[in-house]
Amino acid sequence: MNATAVYRQIAIGDLLLFSALAVPGLGRRLVELLVEFNHVLDWSGALQMSAGVSLLIHLTGLLGAALAWLRLGIGPQTQSWQVSIAVKLLACALFAYAVGVGAPAIFLVIGLVDLVQALILMAFYKIRPAQ
Repeated sequence: MNATAVYRQIAIGDLLLFSALAVPGLGRRLVELLVEFNHVLDWSGALQMSAGVSLLIHLTGLLGAALAWLRLGIGPQTQSWQVSIAVKLLACALFAYAVGVGAPAIFLVIGLVDLVQALILMAFYKIRPAQ
């Protein structure tokens, strides 16, 4: 698999995930399912759903989908690679922080996925063709 294909696949995956979060009702339900799964696993943390939390979920979905759409439109240029890696690393750190202050521990799994994707992007960034 070449670097451009990896870049595009990760951006498409982000676009699909964030588009689902942006849909009113669906995004909230997806987060509720994660919180319920966290409870089934008997992991620590809690999240009280409210209108404000729903708004933040949908806004996050909208902004994440827009960023993924831009990444796909711009393509794998040096700055878009760097921004994608930085955003994934920051998201991982924010998930870890949130769990540290009481959010459901299941969010660490999402943070781990972002970390793995950032590492994959870093590895392919080094071997991509020069631009």
